[in-house]
Amino acid sequence: MIYKFSKYMVAVSMAVSVANAGFMDSVVNQATSMVSHSTSSSASNTLTDTLSKSLGINSTQALGGTAALMSLAASAMPKNEYTSLLKSVPGLSSVMGNSTVTSVLSHFGGKSVDDTFKALGMDKETVYKFAPTLLSYISKYATAENLSALKKAWSSYLK
Repeated sequence: MIYKFSKYMVAVSMAVSVANAGFMDSVVNQATSMVSHSTSSSASNTLTDTLSKSLGINSTQALGGTAALMSLAASAMPKNEYTSLLKSVPGLSSVMGNSTVTSVLSHFGGKSVDDTFKALGMDKETVYKFAPTLLSYISKYATAENLSALKKAWSSYLK
């Protein structure tokens, strides 16, 4: 575990150095490698595969975008609704509980969903496609109350 963490920290440090040099493609590629090695949940893979295929993005972008939007939801939704949502939707708790994903977001993301998407190599228009696609996936499993709270949290990203 310590070896894995040390290896990850070296990779993050290298990626941050590359990001500071302005080579976002390299950052995204390095993050993709780190995240793909750390994500083992089949539910999480189903979620990221669905988003990747629907939106034409890579798995890191799918994980990072999901984490960014769900972080927004966590801050805007009542805690019990958010917790219920994570438990009911396959893959969400894996994404939000993945320490590599959250670490990558903290290093590459900004303070907003838009900044995080930009750091992951996605433009602002992608978030307007991403949120409804993720909501569609979530709606297969979530309660009406969860969906209502989530729609309210993401209202600025749902057209």
